[in-house]
Amino acid sequence: MSEGLILSIVLLLGSLFLFCSSYAGLRPSWRVTAKLAAIWVGIFGVLFLVADLFELRLPN
Repeated sequence: MSEGLILSIVLLLGSLFLFCSSYAGLRPSWRVTAKLAAIWVGIFGVLFLVADLFELRLPN
C-alpha cells in the first residue's frame, strides 16, 4: 500500500466519524435515517449507472 492510499483511508474514516458523531447529535428517528440513507444510495447508484453507461473512467 502506498502512503497516499493509507492517507486517503485515514482521512475517509475520520470524515465518516465526524459525520456520524454530528448526525447522532441531532438524534433523528430511525425512519428519517433510513429515508436519508435510501436517498444517498439512490444518488450514488444513479451516478454509477450513468458512468457505466457512458463508460466514464477516472484519469490515471
